[in-house]
Amino acid sequence: MGSTIVVEKVAMLKRLFLLCFIFCLAQNTVWSIDVNSTIEYNRHLYTLSKSDEYAFLRKADSCIKAWEITKDSALKQKYLKDALRYYYIVVKSDNSNIKAHIGLGRVYDLMGEDRYARMHFNYAYNIDNKNPMLNYRYGDYYYRRKQLNLAQNYYSRAYRYGYSKNIDLNDKLAKTYVKLAEPQKAKQHQKVANAVYNLNYGVKVEPLKPEVKVKNLIVEKKPEKALPTKAKPDRAVKDAQMYKSLEDLDHSRPMYYLFMK
Repeated sequence: MGSTIVVEKVAMLKRLFLLCFIFCLAQNTVWSIDVNSTIEYNRHLYTLSKSDEYAFLRKADSCIKAWEITKDSALKQKYLKDALRYYYIVVKSDNSNIKAHIGLGRVYDLMGEDRYARMHFNYAYNIDNKNPMLNYRYGDYYYRRKQLNLAQNYYSRAYRYGYSKNIDLNDKLAKTYVKLAEPQKAKQHQKVANAVYNLNYGVKVEPLKPEVKVKNLIVEKKPEKALPTKAKPDRAVKDAQMYKSLEDLDHSRPMYYLFMK
């Protein structure tokens, strides 16, 4: 009797151990599955896994590059819309994807949709406000709208957080400082851009035009107004010819006489 009870308890423990093992295995399997997301965009359904997100980001980046090099306005709009679609789908699949938010901010910026651009830039800013790409693109947003102080602020943050050797950023910082009438800082960033470009390609960046550098620093002296004269010769001759054409010698004679004195 006693041995039977022991055997039953051992069998129960084995079953319990087996159930625990199956449960743990099932849990690990669930965590390892790459869960798919189904996104609807413009009446189309897209099913994305984590690996698909990276593929969509690459497609969006390719559209932006195509937009940069093409000159056809219709194609430009098409590339922007395609990039918008890819970035949007990634954001809907993973709202914490900072690169997709930055991409959407830039596309809306280029489309002139200021509110949506700021919304996605700010969302990305809440994810990681030290991201150099984010600060660079946010600087571009304000630079296009001639808000130079804000543009300089975000460009400087991008410079500080990892883009100190970025040629385009240093070039834009130089141009921004020129417009803000800070020539020394402009020269500093232009030198960095030239040095990095020369190191990578062996050719210097075109320097800023001297007349642009001093445009806001020198007040041009306005030319003095010429004193009015009693009669301008060309106008007098013209009037005399008009009167002659009418065969009115009484009027034309005094006009010619003006030049004979």
